Amino acid sequence: MAPANVTIQHVPAPSDKLKVDLGKLLSDLSADDPGLLALVGNDPSLISVLVGTWVEDGSVIGELWTATEGDELVGFMLWTPPGATSKISKEERLKFQQPLLDALSPEGMEYFKSTYYDEFPTFVMQSIAPALLDEVWWLRVAMVRADRQGLGIARALLEPVRHKVSALGQDIACSATRARNVAVYNGLGFESRGVREMVSPWHTWSLYVFLLPPQKL
Repeated sequence: MAPANVTIQHVPAPSDKLKVDLGKLLSDLSADDPGLLALVGNDPSLISVLVGTWVEDGSVIGELWTATEGDELVGFMLWTPPGATSKISKEERLKFQQPLLDALSPEGMEYFKSTYYDEFPTFVMQSIAPALLDEVWWLRVAMVRADRQGLGIARALLEPVRHKVSALGQDIACSATRARNVAVYNGLGFESRGVREMVSPWHTWSLYVFLLPPQKL
């Protein structure tokens, strides 16, 4: 259970300030993430740009849940519900990604497209079968500020969505790129469903996939 002074809430329309805070928290915690670095062509300066595309895109097609202490953001989860990608056209989603695509090197662009649009979803679908990727609640991003980790905030963020999804009889799925996070997701009840080494022109990184079947209520 999260500390009593932490507020968990669904934010349907994040303010510009909150979007900045979300991006900063994600960037601060992911600056050395090998998978994220590969997706930006091994250019750390582009991590904030990639994060910005996720926040903008995710706040439109998905659900954002935040954990706050007073006015301070201490954690959040960004979700893509089943069928959410049909809310806006591919062209509209591309607008969110365009700043990153314009900044990537040719080598980075090639790797981003082949991995983000092909290798990554293909491996996820293989790992969570017979569940289907477009029929699960995809936990796109889960972040808790470093000095607030281990206090139950991640579980508190997960609980309202888990309860809703279980009532619908649907699955939750997610991925991670760091070995230390495997124990975190397993501790939240996720089943480890697959792992593979992803090879990039700059380094090799690990992709872990998890599934959380409907829980008994």
